[in-house]
Amino acid sequence: MRRMAEATKRGRKPAKQPERTSLKFHYIKSQAFRTIHVDGMIGGPRPKGNGFAFAIFSERVPLPQITEQLVSADGKLGELVSEGTVSKEGLIRELEAFLTMDVETAVRVHEWLGKQLVGLAKITAARQRSARGK
Repeated sequence: MRRMAEATKRGRKPAKQPERTSLKFHYIKSQAFRTIHVDGMIGGPRPKGNGFAFAIFSERVPLPQITEQLVSADGKLGELVSEGTVSKEGLIRELEAFLTMDVETAVRVHEWLGKQLVGLAKITAARQRSARGK
């Protein structure tokens, strides 16, 4: 502080202190925030080639639209009548969200996932070594 005052008296500019070069990010959940289980995705490059657009989906067995059950004389539900069940065949891929991102963001996501996979592989290997040692 004293040196700055002396430098100013002599007509020189005081030496600048290095500026802080960090930025804080605050994570706030939107009203639409929710947990989404992801089994896969479908999509690809955007038509203009400036990024990607894709939907993420979860897979599940189809739930029946209609079921039929026998009813006993005293009004209690009995066995399911298989001929009365109406349901889709196969698996359901329920589209959860549609995402778009530019190439730069896609590269960062790719790098982040790569690092997470390496970390997970290390954890898995350590657990397997530990389990073999027991």
